[in-house]
Amino acid sequence: MEAARRELLSIEGVGPKTADCVLLFSCGRDVIPVDTHVFRVTKRLGMVPEDASHEEARRILMEEIPPGMKGSVHVCLIKLGREICKARGPKHNICFLLDLCDYARKIGIYRAAEARPYTFIVDRMLGRLVAWLRILGYDTKSALDFKPSNAEDKALVEAAKKERRILVSRDRALVDAAKKAGVDAVLVKSDDVKGQLEELMKRYPLDVDPNMTRCTACNSTLREASGSDIDKIRKEAPSHLIDSRASFWICNGCGKVYWQGSHWRNILKTAEEVKSSRKAQD
Repeated sequence: MEAARRELLSIEGVGPKTADCVLLFSCGRDVIPVDTHVFRVTKRLGMVPEDASHEEARRILMEEIPPGMKGSVHVCLIKLGREICKARGPKHNICFLLDLCDYARKIGIYRAAEARPYTFIVDRMLGRLVAWLRILGYDTKSALDFKPSNAEDKALVEAAKKERRILVSRDRALVDAAKKAGVDAVLVKSDDVKGQLEELMKRYPLDVDPNMTRCTACNSTLREASGSDIDKIRKEAPSHLIDSRASFWICNGCGKVYWQGSHWRNILKTAEEVKSSRKAQD
């Protein structure tokens, strides 16, 4: 088979993909052509290294895919690359391989149905913690969502009890009042958000992996942007991102547009620092 492939490659204008396509579809040989779709999808799935060349990817796939299945796998990967795992704006929300995707985990994409098990309500002194809990995918209400009043503490306790939320505060009196009312409440003492997250992790097994599921501004869920959202995105996003391969999300509540720019790298770095610090304490 390799001899036949070399002969095809010796023909002017015939490249590796074309040679393999001839072998597969015309000669019935057990090969897998590596076109741009196969190359992209297999890299994102972690089937081949990120820095692999087309020829290296072909060699790996030829070895890893069982005999007799290479043609079927090729066709499936082509369809997946064209319709779902696109170069620009991959449709993460409908990808049936999302749970296996290295690329999705790397940029913080998780299946929307995987709701976080804890919900919170946080006092107005902990604004950054509110934003971070939402970044991590936790349904988190803030005291800032309520109208300011002298009865704010009472309203927070009542909301926490009614909605079965964990109340988080730096106010000992508020935490004591919540506990007396039968509410699960936590007093945090740290001045920085990393320390506050670590304090919560001592009480609850929080998943400290950022994901694009909740709006940091209003706590509503996010949806991945589609073609009909382009006009909205063009008004909100920096011009250099419009023609890039960036993915975008839109809040179902306030309409805010999100993308993973340089700030996302800082978020991932902070999350890793929190996890490392917590492991060191265990």
